Amino acid sequence: MWLITYWLADEKSGQKTQYSIITLIKDNPHVTTKQMSDILGIYRSSVSKHLRVLKETGILRRERPDKGGHWVVLQK
Repeated sequence: MWLITYWLADEKSGQKTQYSIITLIKDNPHVTTKQMSDILGIYRSSVSKHLRVLKETGILRRERPDKGGHWVVLQK
């Protein structure tokens, strides 16, 4: 059971979705894109797109390989 309430994805609001992804990662750095997709109610490809943007802007970094790795939030 998740203790934090996440915003459901809104197709017009990428910022809300990105904020929700960051919140999920802060809550569980080992969260998978599949889990994020299920929680936020969006396609896994959309989660991947948002993660790519967050990595390119220097907000997130992926540590170690996809399997067994974890996310690091670089900015508050």
